[in-house]
Amino acid sequence: MSEFASKDEYYLSKIRKHREEIATLQKAQRWIPVGESLPTESQKVLSADKGGRVYQSTYRCGAFAVIFHCDEHSNVTHWRPLPLPPQEHKT
Repeated sequence: MSEFASKDEYYLSKIRKHREEIATLQKAQRWIPVGESLPTESQKVLSADKGGRVYQSTYRCGAFAVIFHCDEHSNVTHWRPLPLPPQEHKT
């Protein structure tokens, strides 16, 4: 805290840092409109259609293929990367 002129300045710097971290996390969690960008080839994603249904899909050959089905997922409006798998906490 010695680099700050006051406790207020210290706490304001902490708040700014946390706001930046929140913005980064929110960006990583947002649904991406297909008109904005598309996943990379063979990327596994969550995809949502016009009816609000969400599927785990693989993006292949310009289409969203539903995993565990032979169907293509049509009318997809948004997608997002799959979250990272959980990590074990070491105690």
